[in-house]
Amino acid sequence: MNKKIGMIVGAVGLLVMMSLFASAFGVSTSYWDENPLRIAPGESITVSLGLQNGGGGTEDITLRAELTNDGGGIATLVDEDLDYFVPVGGGVGVPIRIELSEDAETGITHQITVSFTQVASGEGGMVRLTGGVVSNLPVEVVGEEESELYTPEAKKGLSGFWMIVIALAVALTIFLIARSRKD
Repeated sequence: MNKKIGMIVGAVGLLVMMSLFASAFGVSTSYWDENPLRIAPGESITVSLGLQNGGGGTEDITLRAELTNDGGGIATLVDEDLDYFVPVGGGVGVPIRIELSEDAETGITHQITVSFTQVASGEGGMVRLTGGVVSNLPVEVVGEEESELYTPEAKKGLSGFWMIVIALAVALTIFLIARSRKD
């Protein structure tokens, strides 16, 4: 009986000790299954995954990114160095470039998966357990007007600059007419 109690106490103690040394890191994204990135054929965009090192973590960490599913060739990791230093309580962005061909079929959802593995520091010659996390990014191919990149002004050729020029021209014309009537 004492042996069983000793094993239970030892197991609980081990769990408590392991939780003290656990790193609390995670990945955030603006897109998930119910809210996919929606872009049209021929469009491209760079989005960012956010790496955070918070919660119970007490040390800076380095996470290595790996594109484990490129969604059928539409995604690439932008940075050359895929090791990201994340300080305690801080965060960094991981840019991902998504490009759809002109002939991409609408109505299809591509799954992009990026895996992050903690890089062990190797200090002290001790064996060290590291963690990992996976982030999924769904990309839905939609019509042009449903795309997140769609803006009616851009499609009509009226940029913000030209809208300001037109507004200033109208204001100047009204001012000059009012001034001429005053004289």
